Amino acid sequence: MSYSFDEEDEMSEEENMDDESLSPMERLMKYKDSHLLLQRLRVVKDLSDTAKQIGYEETKEKLIKPLKDFGQDKEGAILQSLAEQLSFFSNFFIENGGSEGTEIVLSTLFPILHSLLTDEHHQVRGAASESFVAIASQLSEEQQKDKILPIITKLSKNTAEEEHRIEAGELLNKMASVFKGDILTTFGIEKISQLSKDTMFRVRKAIAAAIGVSSALVGEEVVTSQLLPIFLNLTNDDIWGVRKACAESIVAISNNCSRSARLDQLTPVYLELIKDTSRWVRNSTYQHLGPFIASLDGEDIPPKLLEHYIGMVEGTRSQYGDSDTVKFCAFSFPGVLLTLGKEKWPTLQPIYATLTEDLQWKVRRTLSHSLHEVAKILGTELTETHLLSTFELFLKDLDQVKVGVIRHLSEFLKVLSPERRKDYVDTLIEIQVHGANWRFRKLLAKQLGTLATLFDISTVTSSIIPMAIQLCEDQVTTVRYAVTQELGLFLRHLNSVDEAVASKFIETILPFSTRSSCYDRQTFAMICENLIEHVEPQVFESKFFQPLVELSRDKVPNVRFIAARVIVGQLYDNDAFGTLQPEIQRIKDTLKSDDDREVRYFARPDNC
Repeated sequence: MSYSFDEEDEMSEEENMDDESLSPMERLMKYKDSHLLLQRLRVVKDLSDTAKQIGYEETKEKLIKPLKDFGQDKEGAILQSLAEQLSFFSNFFIENGGSEGTEIVLSTLFPILHSLLTDEHHQVRGAASESFVAIASQLSEEQQKDKILPIITKLSKNTAEEEHRIEAGELLNKMASVFKGDILTTFGIEKISQLSKDTMFRVRKAIAAAIGVSSALVGEEVVTSQLLPIFLNLTNDDIWGVRKACAESIVAISNNCSRSARLDQLTPVYLELIKDTSRWVRNSTYQHLGPFIASLDGEDIPPKLLEHYIGMVEGTRSQYGDSDTVKFCAFSFPGVLLTLGKEKWPTLQPIYATLTEDLQWKVRRTLSHSLHEVAKILGTELTETHLLSTFELFLKDLDQVKVGVIRHLSEFLKVLSPERRKDYVDTLIEIQVHGANWRFRKLLAKQLGTLATLFDISTVTSSIIPMAIQLCEDQVTTVRYAVTQELGLFLRHLNSVDEAVASKFIETILPFSTRSSCYDRQTFAMICENLIEHVEPQVFESKFFQPLVELSRDKVPNVRFIAARVIVGQLYDNDAFGTLQPEIQRIKDTLKSDDDREVRYFARPDNC
């Protein structure tokens, strides 16, 4: 149900102008009893801001009655807005009022909340349940038992109003992770058992979801002995919506029940759900097939399950599946491979090859983002034999696909042998030099420190260092920023391998500080900002400090701004640069009177 406003509820222009002159509290007092819906709605939406403005004491004295009054309003829009703010007020009262504030929550907010949980408008009930869970999380175990449990019990026992029982089931689902002490294992499971037999299918559906959430919280023994029998009954429900909810919860249960229950009870059920008469149940089961297989031990996977997984690539040709199943297959492939082990690669490789050539780019994109994970599982030899063609294929694919490979480029290359890695140096250069998409250059720049460790010093000197310098000169600011974040690690690696190469690289960076382009000078300041933690203080002092000081007097405010951020934010009062402190203090004092407001900001004492 949605809410609409009649024309008679529209405020006139004059009323709007008059309203702007009022404080939130004055506006509340003026309009809280208005017969116009829009006027009441405006002030109820401002309740949280009003409380922040007037503070705890005045809120306690002046807002509690309006809160109660709005809770009796007949308009759904008013009640929904109120319900959405009750969690704020609970937090506000408890944080500012301590035990007194908690008592206000229990005595005032809960009666309002209880009423809203049974409102005729489902938007109101939905907002109230979210606040109910948020408020419950702030209460102690005893307070939950005293205030929360009676409300859920009353809702669950309402035989006249099935919507109330549905609300109880959904609250059990949402509250599972919030219950404290033994409430979930006693009260929670008791209610789950009771409502799982409810005559209303939406109640049973909510309970199937609640079992999945609860299973991760109560321990293996409770899941196996108490929750699993309830769940197994629900998997045979006559209503497909309940069985679909079971399919969505089964992985969580499998992850938390005993091994024998997983194999002897859940697996047969899964094999029945995957050929359910409802396509929605089948689709949901296929969607979770990969994670379900991953929840089993590699040696325990029944051949029939694996057969279904292999059949997912057939999509619309599958006996039971749907065209969406191929997407689920691609998404879960790394988990399935990890569970089965690389020894099963000969079985899975044909599926993978088919997936990489799928016409749906979203399928290929999923695979491109996980290619590095598959490579890690397979190891160097199998990766070089079977995945390099896929790697190269994805690099020529649509940008939406290519991005996954580039994002994890260094992780994939790390799996390869040093000899094969060298074959892809040109690929790195191609991305940097000829890539039309600047986002790819940014992704490359963010991996520069790691990439340097993957190649011998000769390759780094001839290819990676020139690439780093060109990325520092990139036309796009975010690319330059990304590479400066990596240069500290980059230089530290160079220094650990060959000090002469590291020194030469420093000499290549230094001219940035005096270039005519303000962007280059700004880049140098950002480089300094990220070198401090990675180079020896004496190196920074002898090579980078004076150029940085000059930039603090640069004619361009943005350059001075970053120089000030480095000098005042990182060098000032830094024991590693003790001998420089008198000069840094003088620079700081000068920056206090800079023409630019943002530069002056970094020179203020409270920003040191």
